[in-house]
Amino acid sequence: MANNTNLPHRSADTLYSASDEFVTALGLENRPVIKGELHGVYGWAGLVYNYLNQQPHLEQMGWCFQLTGPAGFARLPAGKTFASLCKAFFENRSQSFDGLRLTVDFSFQSVEWTGHIMSIPSGATRSQGSVTHTAIDVEGEVFTKLFDVWGRWLIMDPELQNAKIVILDDPGPMLLDDQSCSNIYFTPTRNMRDVAHAALNLGMMPRSLVPIEIKRDKSSEREMRSIQMEFTGLLEWDTLAVKQIARTFLKRLPMYNPDAVAAPAGFLNPSATVNGAKGGTIPQMTSEKARVTTSGAVADQGGAIPAAEVGYLG
Repeated sequence: MANNTNLPHRSADTLYSASDEFVTALGLENRPVIKGELHGVYGWAGLVYNYLNQQPHLEQMGWCFQLTGPAGFARLPAGKTFASLCKAFFENRSQSFDGLRLTVDFSFQSVEWTGHIMSIPSGATRSQGSVTHTAIDVEGEVFTKLFDVWGRWLIMDPELQNAKIVILDDPGPMLLDDQSCSNIYFTPTRNMRDVAHAALNLGMMPRSLVPIEIKRDKSSEREMRSIQMEFTGLLEWDTLAVKQIARTFLKRLPMYNPDAVAAPAGFLNPSATVNGAKGGTIPQMTSEKARVTTSGAVADQGGAIPAAEVGYLG
């Protein structure tokens, strides 16, 4: 990477170069990689001047993008709206998602003799978890309705023991892509120029509908409806293909300063109702301005005020 040195803080021993065999072997060319084998401070007499080599890796916020939605929505009334709601739930409405976790556990066979134990690798098991999204439903229960239609019409209705889409004249092939969505999840690097880790989740379906309750308790306040939904899915982690998909979405993100977003035009003026009301600052200043004479004197004041002092009102 460029700017590998910034003496005296950062030397050639702080970061691996982009051409280092460790960096190229693991595909880390587009992110800063600290040399972990140098300048540790937890052994004998570590130097505080090598503080950059102690900078820890911080987990970045994950991103979720929907690649495809349930194709069966296209056969239902308002199918485009259901497809849009599905995409919005995962990408913009989810307050959080978690559960995507990759680990591998190793198995060993042991040989023992006279108190000694020697372990021999004998197997490995991969565990990938499942993803859960949490969101707040909005007035109209649109996301509750989304999962109700997705679940009963495309996945399984408890009465029919089949998807309700079968009652249509043309339900389609009813394959898994008709019933499920596919998402890409990834965490970017610290400088957001590359993908640190990525998971492709295929065949995602909700495991349940949103619970509906009818109750009455005048001593308690009303509650927001929080949707916490666990999804099935076939996961693939950190392969070249999965990272290529994630990098495509990372590059498509327009980076901009959100503080520089202009206010919508309607916010720059009061509404018609407020404009017609009296008593506000702007109506009073406007009324006073009308009483300022061209010579700089204000009516009913008895004395003249220099035009320069009238300022904005003049």
